[in-house]
Amino acid sequence: MDFSTFPIFTDADGQDVIYDFANFQLDQPAELPPVGSFPWAFEIIGKDHAYPLTMTVSAVAAQYSESSASFEFDAGPNPQEGQVWDLNQDIELAGFPVRVVKAIRTADGYSFDFESAAMFHGVSLTIGNSLPVGSGLGDPGHFISVVRFEGEVPSGKLTVQASNPVVAVSGNWQIQWGVENLPIEESPTPVAADQTCLTRDSWQAALDNYQPAPADLAKKLLVYGALGDNYYDYDNYGSFMTSTDGKDKQIISQGVYPSLSPDGRYVAFAWGEGLNLFDFASGGQIHIPNTTTDDNVPVWSPDGTKIAFSSGSDLNLYTINPDGSGRTRVINENGDEQLVDWTSDGTGLIYGVNVEGGISLRKVEIASGAVTDFFIIPNHRAYEDFAISPDGNRIAYHARENLQDAIYISNLDGSNRRLFAQMGNWIVTAPFWSPDGNWLIIVMRSTDLPDRPTELMLVNVNDCRIHPTPLSVEAIYGWIQ
Repeated sequence: MDFSTFPIFTDADGQDVIYDFANFQLDQPAELPPVGSFPWAFEIIGKDHAYPLTMTVSAVAAQYSESSASFEFDAGPNPQEGQVWDLNQDIELAGFPVRVVKAIRTADGYSFDFESAAMFHGVSLTIGNSLPVGSGLGDPGHFISVVRFEGEVPSGKLTVQASNPVVAVSGNWQIQWGVENLPIEESPTPVAADQTCLTRDSWQAALDNYQPAPADLAKKLLVYGALGDNYYDYDNYGSFMTSTDGKDKQIISQGVYPSLSPDGRYVAFAWGEGLNLFDFASGGQIHIPNTTTDDNVPVWSPDGTKIAFSSGSDLNLYTINPDGSGRTRVINENGDEQLVDWTSDGTGLIYGVNVEGGISLRKVEIASGAVTDFFIIPNHRAYEDFAISPDGNRIAYHARENLQDAIYISNLDGSNRRLFAQMGNWIVTAPFWSPDGNWLIIVMRSTDLPDRPTELMLVNVNDCRIHPTPLSVEAIYGWIQ
């Protein structure tokens, strides 16, 4: 079906070679590839390598289309959303023992948790006329699959049919590639490893000598992520408040791009008919008038009197009062402006524009419309991938360049750049500053196995202290200290 683990590239001297995924550069074949084959492409970073290069894959995902099994469970006459049944039934799929651990009632069906010593990428489940849906790897030895229905969800005694399991098959597949007379490009000057706070080694050291974050460091975080334990049901994602230990979760909405007001009373977010406000005092939410489904990425002004946002209809930046009055276009450019933040004094907006080579970081003065160019971030990812420090003088941002995924800190003009986090082929992204500017929260995802949940860690920007947390979220949007 696909690679089950990410490939490793080494040169003729046995040195690791950095690469990037490049399937998007493949020409579409005139005919579909035969069943059981899949196209792939990787881009080698840099040219100054000892050839030939060797690509090694330690496991591939194989679908066992002839394998199936079934099991039964009794959902009762009136199952409720969130209800859990402990099943602990044993079946066999693709020749491997599998335990059906539990079933959970979802909004439109059921979710099932499985355990197996083999690494399953998933299995197709059906109950009667259920809709075809996918499944996902939870962690080694654990996977999840769901059953959904259009209309009424059946209850009572149900028979679940499991088929088409996809399992990781271990091996040692290799291919070599080399070129002759390749022009040599000057390699970039690497940043010294001892200047980088978050690495795989420092992260492992923090796990081995685990210290919880100080109790007063982050009382509450505003985040976007899975609202429950199922990280693969994307209908179950939304915005919520939580502590760094994962307790005291307060769900706000399924909305995206949440922004906490300076007084901590409201959360603005994008969902449904446009921008909305959640009121912590009443627990209710209201639609902000004069906003539409095209409006997103709301950000409160430092004094809490305005909300800036991006409009998907004309790709420009606007401000509006929280009651919906005073909608004003701030900038009218031909680019796709990505709102980052307000300036610390509230007189301007910092934003990014897609340009050749990355995202151009800029500032616009609200009163005059004057635009200041800062620098180009070599980054083609999302709004959550850069954050302005509370004092407005620094930026933390994600970039790939020739160093794989990394988090950098620099001045707004790009000077004094510092490599802050780099974890080899693992992904580090979505930095967010603490209110005092001394800490960054970073989202990390291990790519050693596909579909791994994210991990969240707090890293001190001054002395590199690292505090892993039990949270698994997609991005951080607010920090109450």
